[in-house]
Parts: sequence; structure tokens; C-alpha cells
Amino acid sequence: VPADRAIRKVLRGTFGAREALAEGGRRFDDVTRALPAPVEPAWGLLALGLLMLGALAWSIRRLREAPLRAAIKRSLPAYRYVAHAALAVGLLVILPLAVGAATSFFAGRGTDMYFVGLANYADILSARGGDLLGNGSFWLVLLVTVLWTVANVGLHVVIGVALALLLYRPYLRLKGVYRVLLIIPWAVPNYVTALAWRGMFHFEYGAVNTILEGLGLERVSWFASWVTAFGANVATNVWLGFPFMMVVTLGALTSIPKDVYEAAAVDGANAWQR
Repeated sequence: VPADRAIRKVLRGTFGAREALAEGGRRFDDVTRALPAPVEPAWGLLALGLLMLGALAWSIRRLREAPLRAAIKRSLPAYRYVAHAALAVGLLVILPLAVGAATSFFAGRGTDMYFVGLANYADILSARGGDLLGNGSFWLVLLVTVLWTVANVGLHVVIGVALALLLYRPYLRLKGVYRVLLIIPWAVPNYVTALAWRGMFHFEYGAVNTILEGLGLERVSWFASWVTAFGANVATNVWLGFPFMMVVTLGALTSIPKDVYEAAAVDGANAWQR
């Protein structure tokens, strides 16, 4: 896999042969590195036991309070209504998360697992002794995730609210047609949309590069570097997400009584203030 990625980067022209080979070597060394040494699980079991005892003591203390017992007794019918949902969530969501969290304290391959304590977390947080912002490091992934969240939420809100304000205008013609057209990205399955946008960003046959070439610009290899790939993915996700924000905002605007706008106009508020 590291060699395949290196060859692809050289063929795309984004890396030289020596740079791609060096990066592939680092990836190979990272995958084949020695596993953490085993540690005695006694301290881990002791810490887990103390946490469980503390949680049990806190629960018993809370249950001894009369108001809480009365509230639980009143809520028993509601608990029966949600028992099946709680059981399903516990088996399908909480249990896998708990098993995954417990597995993170072990190392090994297959069934040959042994306890290593916090060694895996130390390796991740220290980038395994490499560059903290190197390729594949935890801190780089965290930074990209934060950037992804800020970009997507910001664009979803701005585009969704702006379109909702335009569609809410009382004198806008063909509002129903515009609403249907703008909700289409939300109605199409995400998998189909992802495949369509991937084809649109294709280097040779994609519609995006065809438009750029028609404007006199050079074609872009969108998936050759993380910057252009990040932009392409943000554009795709914004296309998928802005209709939801638009519908939510439009529903909120529709729920505002008209006499509130009329009172604001009488008080001298301009259109932007209203």
C-alpha cells in the first residue's frame, strides 16, 4: 500500500520520486513498527475497581434521597415505554463503544492480545516519535476535523439562511418551483450524490475541470493534494447539507406572526432590521 500510494503521487506529478519514496518508507516503518511492551494489568484493574466502587457509592447515596425515589416511582410507566429503545441502543451503540474503548488498552494481532495500559494513547499523542503535524498524526487529523466542522457548519448556516430569507419574500414568484429545486440535493441518496460529484471532479472528464478550461484556466487534479481534495469534499458536503438548514430556517420564519413585522415597520425598522 505505501508503494502504491507513492507511485500514484509520482504519476500525478505532485511528488518527486525521492520524496514519494521517502514518504512511503515512513508509512511502511509506521505500519511495521514494534508493538508496545506488555504491562502488568493489576494497576489498571485496581483503577477500574475504584471507579466502579465510587460510581456504586454515588448511586446508593442518590437512591437514598426520598425525592429521587418518588420521581423514579412516578416515571416507571415512561421507563416501560422506552425500555425496548434503550435496550436496542445499548446493544447496538453503547456496547460496541465500550468494547472498542476496552480494546484500546490492549495490543496484538488476532486473538493474541495483551494488556499495554496507556501505551497506545502515548504513541498516538506523541505521533510515535515523529512530526506532531506529520502525515497521519493524531494532531493533524484533529486539526483537519476542526477545520472541516467549522467550514461545513458555517457554509451550511450561511447558505441555508440566505436562501430561506429569499424564499420567504412574499412577492417572490415561483417560490414553489424554487423550493422543489433546492430540496433535490437533500432528496437524492448521499451515495449517489457522492459518486456524481466524484465524477464531476475527475481530472480529464469532470464537469468542473471542463468549466475551468472553458474559462481559460488550467485543469486541477482535485484529489492529488489534501488542500484540493478538502475543498472538493467540502463542496460536496455543502451541496448535501444546505437544503436541511434552509428548510429548518424557512419553517422558523413561517412560524413568526405577521403582526410582529407590521409592528416593527410601524416603529421605524427597515427591511434588514425586520
